[in-house]
Amino acid sequence: MTDYLQIFKSRFVNDEMFFAQEKIDNKYDTVFAYLKKFKMSWFATQLNTFIAISQIEGEITKDTLKDYSSKTYKYALKNHKGWPRGIQAGVGSISVLIGTSVSKESIDYCKKLSKKHWSAFEIPVIVDLSKMQVIRFDKRPVWGTIYFPYLKALIDSKIESVMNESK
Repeated sequence: MTDYLQIFKSRFVNDEMFFAQEKIDNKYDTVFAYLKKFKMSWFATQLNTFIAISQIEGEITKDTLKDYSSKTYKYALKNHKGWPRGIQAGVGSISVLIGTSVSKESIDYCKKLSKKHWSAFEIPVIVDLSKMQVIRFDKRPVWGTIYFPYLKALIDSKIESVMNESK
């Protein structure tokens, strides 16, 4: 099996955004990237974004995806640097789970709007290796809508591009 964690880690190091590689909850070997971005068009706010990548054996179920996303979101809250959350700053957690088998329920969950949090985003993403497909949200939410073009572009450029190169 291809070691996608190593591929993403190398990419994150090359892009100067590698943050850490850690075992989350003794379950998920995870590579983290971290980006801090400030834009005037975001009403002069800063977004601290973590991208977490893990590859699992077995089926990605809705419960597995929710568990992983929740744990990596908590990691992002604990490890972000900069302005306090809510004071002209937010935290984004993009939780990417890679697997060869994906349940329909997990796909449906992933395509829905991100989970709402105060001044933070929890965005699950699935990479289905059986189809070499990246699955993410379909729509932008009302709250935080100004950030979602950036988050979509980040997923496309940092996740989908790596998967396209692997085809």
